[in-house]
Amino acid sequence: MEHRISGQRGSQRNDLPVDSRTAAGAPPRLRPDPPRYDPHGHSFREPAVSKTAGPVLLFTWLLFVAGAHAQTETGIESDVPASNRRSLVDCVQLAFSRSPSIEGVAAATAVATAERRSARGRFGPVVRVDGNVMQWDSPFALPLNLTLPDPLPPVNVPPLPIRDATTAEISATAIQPLTGLWTVYEGHRALQLGEDAARHQQRTTRNDVALAVSQAYLQALEGERIVELVGVQIQTIEVHVERARRLLESDLIGRNDVLEAEVRLAEARAQLVEARGGARLARANLAFQIGLPSDQEVWPADLPLSASATASPDADSADREAPGRPELATVRARVEQAHAGVNVAMSQMLPQINAVAGLRHIEGVYFQPENSWFVGAQLSWNVWEWGSTYYAIDAARARARQAEAAEAQAREGLRLEVTQAEIAFDTASAHFDVARTTVTLAEQNFEIVERRFAQQVGTSTDVLDAQAMLHAARARMTGAESALLFAQIRRRRARGQDPVAIEGGAS
Repeated sequence: MEHRISGQRGSQRNDLPVDSRTAAGAPPRLRPDPPRYDPHGHSFREPAVSKTAGPVLLFTWLLFVAGAHAQTETGIESDVPASNRRSLVDCVQLAFSRSPSIEGVAAATAVATAERRSARGRFGPVVRVDGNVMQWDSPFALPLNLTLPDPLPPVNVPPLPIRDATTAEISATAIQPLTGLWTVYEGHRALQLGEDAARHQQRTTRNDVALAVSQAYLQALEGERIVELVGVQIQTIEVHVERARRLLESDLIGRNDVLEAEVRLAEARAQLVEARGGARLARANLAFQIGLPSDQEVWPADLPLSASATASPDADSADREAPGRPELATVRARVEQAHAGVNVAMSQMLPQINAVAGLRHIEGVYFQPENSWFVGAQLSWNVWEWGSTYYAIDAARARARQAEAAEAQAREGLRLEVTQAEIAFDTASAHFDVARTTVTLAEQNFEIVERRFAQQVGTSTDVLDAQAMLHAARARMTGAESALLFAQIRRRRARGQDPVAIEGGAS
């Protein structure tokens, strides 16, 4: 039994014969009309192409007009001037100067530097100056009562002055540690290693910021490209809607085909609204990662795939330890710092012997030299403190073992990160190749389906489905390209290089 699709237009009705495969669930296919007869009785059969040659030329002209109209309506955002766009290197460099995270670790490094300089001052002697001026209620004198034997007369001896009513004293004392120099040395060394660890942590934070900015940059770029793809999709569907309306006027398709195309157009426009919102949010996130106000949008410049992005990694790259990683340098410095802490704890077992020298000047006090000086040595030793210092050494050794375990874990973790980065890069490369091939196939399929529709052997639904397939393939390719670029950045960091190649940085 042959099925027919009826298209009603005014008082006219045109029944188009369709393929009998429609009954089996296959999409309807338009078939050539049966032989027609002119009023004079001459029969003839028109070739299928002759019926569509005129509309095809008309639709070609409509494609140009509708494309220009859609360009204005969709408002593709790629028309932003190049001067208003920032490259990835510019964004990373700007983040290095504005990121709060980098400012925080820079302050931590400054603290470590100041503490190390403070400990360095303990190598030299400590000079202390003391002074006082006293106003007493009265001078003090020692009365002398001399009793003489008889018959000697009494002797009037004046009181012996001890101090005046006003006295003054100033002294300067210098203390140089001797046995304590070991403690000072080990303490200074521990703080110096802490400063090195802070500097390595600063490099780690810079890499973290560069990675976060790169990810936000690629997301913003991908969001903008998605907006462009949706805009192209809208243009294509608009052209198809116009073509479907022309075919409806000629009673070549049904009203439902036009309605379906218009629904697809409305859905695409809704996708454009969502895509624009996502792109704006991605640009705001890029500004936030850089350290700019979050209400400010940063427009990314185009970032094409480089030759190194699709190159295969070295065969032994996954076995590398990545010695240039600042994370590994940080934990190594912490291990050495912990060992220095053990020496500091052991030095507390020794007696504290200091060299001492001093000067003193006194006024208003008798029976003491007005100017005097001295040199000598001091000894201080806690001979018994119930194991306090002894167990402090055990605690320091335990902290050293803890730091060594953290170093071993960090080293293996970095090796695993290298392996993960290489696998992620290989996977992203494979996905990109597949996505690129898929786009080529989808484009060819769309061209074939459009030609079939123009020749009335394909349906409007076929065209819309092919267009949706092409749009999805292009969107997947855009995502695959962003994933490949980000995988390349991650691989650079895993290998101990700067995530983003900047002049003067690690290559």
